[in-house]
Amino acid sequence: MNLKYFISLFIFSFAFSQIVDKDFYIDTRSSATDAIFCLDNKSILSSYKDGKIRLWNIRKNSLIKIFKGHTDRVNSLVFSDYLNKIISISDDKTVRIWDINSTKEINKLTMEDKLLSIDI
Repeated sequence: MNLKYFISLFIFSFAFSQIVDKDFYIDTRSSATDAIFCLDNKSILSSYKDGKIRLWNIRKNSLIKIFKGHTDRVNSLVFSDYLNKIISISDDKTVRIWDINSTKEINKLTMEDKLLSIDI
């Protein structure tokens, strides 16, 4: 069974000083745990209980990439537009750095305890 979730987004573009009202559909079987907008105003990064991170194109309403590596729920993520990197933390007690272009994990740090949030 394919579940379809409807999200209505109100995106404020600081660059253009305007609100963009978008309707966005996501097909997924796993609950989202975090979502952030990329600075291009076209993409959303979302993390999930299944350990995956997904990059969505909100203008085309499509999945662009999936980042796989975490073995448990991804609790939080940040995106560095300048470096084209994603940093994620998970219940698997790891902090991972991802290359946004290749979806490859480029670094992993194992912690003693779970982390709940991250910011840069």
